[in-house]
Amino acid sequence: MPEWQPLPEELQPISHFTTYCLRELNLADTPTKQQLGILHYLENGPDRQIITAYRGCGKSTLTGLYALWRLRMDPFREKVLLVGATADKAVEISNWMLRLVKDIDILKCLEPADDGRSSVQGWDVGPAIVDQSPSVREVGILSPSLTGKRCSCAIADDIETLSNSITPLKQERLAAAITELEAIRKPEVKGELPKQTIFLGTPHLESSLYLRMNRERNYAMRFWPARYPEPEGEYDPYNGNLDPRIAAEVEENPDIAGEPTDPERFGHDELLKREASMTRSSVQLQFMLNCQLSTLDRYPIRLGDLIVTDLDGKALPEIISWASGPDQRIADLVCVGMGADRFYHRPMLTQGWVGKDEAWQCVLAIDPSGRGQDEMAWAVVAAFNGNYFLLESGGTTQGYSEEVLKVLALRAKRWEVTQVVIRATWAMECLANSCSLSSTVCTRQG
Repeated sequence: MPEWQPLPEELQPISHFTTYCLRELNLADTPTKQQLGILHYLENGPDRQIITAYRGCGKSTLTGLYALWRLRMDPFREKVLLVGATADKAVEISNWMLRLVKDIDILKCLEPADDGRSSVQGWDVGPAIVDQSPSVREVGILSPSLTGKRCSCAIADDIETLSNSITPLKQERLAAAITELEAIRKPEVKGELPKQTIFLGTPHLESSLYLRMNRERNYAMRFWPARYPEPEGEYDPYNGNLDPRIAAEVEENPDIAGEPTDPERFGHDELLKREASMTRSSVQLQFMLNCQLSTLDRYPIRLGDLIVTDLDGKALPEIISWASGPDQRIADLVCVGMGADRFYHRPMLTQGWVGKDEAWQCVLAIDPSGRGQDEMAWAVVAAFNGNYFLLESGGTTQGYSEEVLKVLALRAKRWEVTQVVIRATWAMECLANSCSLSSTVCTRQG
């Protein structure tokens, strides 16, 4: 094993180091334009970052080479933690890095020593100082062994999958595991490489953990799509996180929208072949990194599809039209929708108000509470000309108490309900038997 020497000055920039390694591996003569952008972001970006690039861009390869660059720059104290959705995925990346250490001449000084660690679970570079943590360790994101690890650079590659985030409970479990990465990262030390936490992945839904981390945990995020996107209009699928170089090129020349961003790697013809064999939502997700369509497929009902207007129950509009333009947005009403579902909308047009004395169909729908902490919910809905108008809704955890039944009776009387619908549950009979009380209340209040 050669003795470690500082990396030659001409190879110290990460772009030069990567170019050298790619040529040694006969993979490419030089990184593509977008790959150089990713490398620059890895080296000079914030310490907590999420990299989202089109499928096939090579972000895992680039980040693996970046980890080797860090180890080559400071093999004594650098500790890299490779995190995958499963331990097997992390082991694949680790074994590939170890193979490069043995095959590339400028990395051979990092070969594990004969008396050093060199197992599948973790290995030490040759010059590493004695430490509990190996130079490179692999672990699954949900593995109990994640607790107690220490690292200076954590690389989490595609940790969000359908199997570990299909339900809200699994999403919260994954979010808690990601919090552990913050606890195991070493503090900054003057004279050492900056500590980093790097996520590689593609958001599959607008409720994706990656997008939540960007919104709620102050992680920087950057997108590299396969084609130049349309200039920003009413909806920006990247939330201002598009790669600045791509954004500047589109702003300077909007006509390039739809052209490949990396023609050296994926040209127009190659993208067309792939797009022809995929659904529109898959193309938007995998190559344009726009998860809006996949979210619509899974959650077709959007808050933004509602029409919000003032109704007093005395009359309903005969004609009411929906629109989503800037003039229809209700900016001062908080919308709790996901992703692009950000605004409620007022009607674009209302005509022909019809009084309740001419036509009135109004239902009080009740969803009784079950056992435990379930709420009993109700809604008052009127129907006219094929439209449904939600006049009032509410809920309570007080079950079927006299006070609750009184409230329901008063709501039915106020809106002149023509029918009461109770959801068929084990509590339906209990609630129905209690309706005699509500009739009494209505009589007393009348």
